Amino acid sequence: MCRWSLRNYRCRPVDTLCLGRSSRLLFVGLAVVLFAAATDARGDEESHSVDQLLKRLGLTHLRTVHLEQVVDESDPSDPDSIEMAKQLADLYAAEMMQAAEEASKYERLLRRVRRLIERIPQAKTDSLEAMMLQADYRRAEALSGEWLAHRDDVETRQKATNLLAVLATNLGGQYGRLAARIDRLHAQLEKSDDESELKNIEAELASVRPIAAQTGFFAGWANYYHGVVSSSKPSLAKARQIFHQLLSLDNEPYDELEAEWLALESPWRARTWIGLCLVEAAMGEERMAAVCFRLLRESAAPAAIREQTDYWHAQALMNASSWNAAEAVARRAMPRLSDGASQGKVSLCTALVRGAYCGPGPIPRDALAEMGMTGLISMRQWSVLQEVIAEYQVEVDSDRPGFAWKWIHGHRLREKADAKRDAATYRAARNSLEAALSEKQAKSDLGAASQCRAELAWCQFQLGEFEKAAVNYGLASSGMERNSPRASEQAAWMEFVCFDKLARTQTRFVSSMRRAADSLQERFPMSEYADKAAFAIRRMSSNRDPKSAIVELERVPRSDDGYLNARRDICQLRYTMWRSAEGSKKTSLARSLKADWDRYWTVAKSESVSSRLRVGLWALEAAISVPLDPNWTRQLVAELEMFAATTPELAADFHYIAQMEAAVRGNANERGRHLRWLLENAAGTRFELPALIVSAKQVEADVKAAGDDQAVLQRAYDTYRKLSERLGSDLETLRSKTNARVAMSRLAYFAGRLGKNIEAANLSTKLVEAQPKSREALKQACQNFMNAARYEEALQTARTLLRGAKAGTDTWYESKLNQLRCLKHVNRETGGKVWKQFLLLDPKMGGAEWRGRFEEVGKEFTAR
Repeated sequence: MCRWSLRNYRCRPVDTLCLGRSSRLLFVGLAVVLFAAATDARGDEESHSVDQLLKRLGLTHLRTVHLEQVVDESDPSDPDSIEMAKQLADLYAAEMMQAAEEASKYERLLRRVRRLIERIPQAKTDSLEAMMLQADYRRAEALSGEWLAHRDDVETRQKATNLLAVLATNLGGQYGRLAARIDRLHAQLEKSDDESELKNIEAELASVRPIAAQTGFFAGWANYYHGVVSSSKPSLAKARQIFHQLLSLDNEPYDELEAEWLALESPWRARTWIGLCLVEAAMGEERMAAVCFRLLRESAAPAAIREQTDYWHAQALMNASSWNAAEAVARRAMPRLSDGASQGKVSLCTALVRGAYCGPGPIPRDALAEMGMTGLISMRQWSVLQEVIAEYQVEVDSDRPGFAWKWIHGHRLREKADAKRDAATYRAARNSLEAALSEKQAKSDLGAASQCRAELAWCQFQLGEFEKAAVNYGLASSGMERNSPRASEQAAWMEFVCFDKLARTQTRFVSSMRRAADSLQERFPMSEYADKAAFAIRRMSSNRDPKSAIVELERVPRSDDGYLNARRDICQLRYTMWRSAEGSKKTSLARSLKADWDRYWTVAKSESVSSRLRVGLWALEAAISVPLDPNWTRQLVAELEMFAATTPELAADFHYIAQMEAAVRGNANERGRHLRWLLENAAGTRFELPALIVSAKQVEADVKAAGDDQAVLQRAYDTYRKLSERLGSDLETLRSKTNARVAMSRLAYFAGRLGKNIEAANLSTKLVEAQPKSREALKQACQNFMNAARYEEALQTARTLLRGAKAGTDTWYESKLNQLRCLKHVNRETGGKVWKQFLLLDPKMGGAEWRGRFEEVGKEFTAR
């Protein structure tokens, strides 16, 4: 039998009854009858009958149309008309609640509501009034936000205070009346035995409950904003009370709550929790607010809401004028901005700039402004940045100290230069961007500095300073590779373009052009730019090869101004040849490169530190492959380490090659030092994974030698945790990548050695899910489950192993032993039966190797 439902009616009105033609005709016929009844009815009884029929059938839309017709045609003073108008008002209230976040639909409904109330004022039910008050709340909220962004605006503050005072009272009163109505309906529900009446009460409860909850939600927020705008502690306390009621909290300490208990999956409930977080901050409970925001981040709230946790936390503290605390929260959030733009991150940075200029107090609050603006430009949110600068009429000039200010000034000049194609403006932009990169923050924020450097390189390119532009494009590409891959790819291409232009007139840049092309191909093999660069190199190589280029460069006399560049390019070409060579030819080229380095080093004092380091690394990498004189390589490492300390863009390259050199010499301590540096400082680079793999091998040897030394075990755990994160820990990766499974398996092992039994068990769960037939994964899981006292899971695992093992093998006996150990905790009676059966089938209990362990377990089942 087909059922009529509001859900079906809304989705497919003509198919509500059934899918057949006859059913659709039945529906149309019924609608005609109902409308006719409503149109022709002159008596109140008929109108009530039609209304009750539509109500029972759940045809809310038809019922609304019917009541509108009845009310329009009836006497406004008639008691029955008033009663029908109230029924219509409640239907409007339910519709308004569902359209709360659809502004245009909400406004259309509001116009219909006002017509109804104008005709019959008594139709203003509690439900309807509550929903109408929410329109006023949105205006009050907008006024509050306007004042919080411009706190010297006394008029706006007064308007917001007055409106919020009335709203907080009215919404709170409506919430109380609706809650009382719900209580009365529950009481009626308990007393009534009439099935028809029960259905009506339940329908009314279903209608009123969400309106009451939503009214409470807005009442809580209205009290919060009133408390903030007017500095009213009682309003804040009232907001806290309402939010507690809506969240069913009993004033228990927040740090004793579990995130999953909060059930924040509903966006409305999550926003209610955010309101509570803001109230705690406004009440001066900064530690409790921090706990609340942590729970929000850990909860199952929608990802779009959790992602805005940092924004809400900082905004809560700024609303409360806790500027230092807000700055601390924002500073902790800044590293997360490097992962790319999102609504929460953009909102956070915008809020920081607004907080810096909102007044009153010392203006500007430079730390907030600097963080907010740097974050926006790092995420390429130039339009948002321009809006807040214009809103607060912020003066931006090159004389203002700070990385962000100088970058913004340079960016504006660069845009102007692009529009005018004016060399003077490009020079001014270049100077401002260079000044920005000399600021302290540029040294610590690689992502932002790299984007600024790319703009500088563009200005240099337009001014014909191709060598400087190439260097800056190369550094920018490296710095943006992790978080802005497309921008990194474009910068790498521009580096190649610069060297290509230089190589057309100066032979010494040919090797740099080749290196840039190789880098493009290696890092972005699918890029169109890599194909273009490869084509250009092939075209050039058709006329020359590295040997010919070296011969030509060797002819440059020492007295020539280009001698130093020639020596550098020879090293580059020799290194390129060495990388592709094999056997004795590779050894010969390594020796030649050592000699090239020595000749370069004698004249390299005027070279930049980064150039000397780069050439030295070519020589060192080739030298340790032969290997050449260990004393010479050790001395070279010492010299290059001084350069690496001041050259962050090549520091990871140095430490990676240096650990290889230490391994060749057999110096484990030195190797460990370089590996530790890589693990601490090279996260996200191409060196992180090989460093982790080498460290894992080393730490395994250390564990073997140290036994149960907790410090060594902890180091092993930390290493495999990083390695597992780097290789991937999602199910698909674990299924397809052996190394990822091995890393997680070892992580689980060391977690167990350190007593982290729950973590070890959770890791084993993932490993078994990835490879449910792996004997090793099942054995490890079984032990980890037992250690974590998860005996039912351990029992299932042991049974799986028993089914797959041949009776009488070590695996079979070990699994049988674990089965009995688990049954002792899960089902002692069944365990006793399994024990007796085992003794009957194998009275020797596996022989000398297993007997003692089985006897120990057996005591648990034979003891009375």
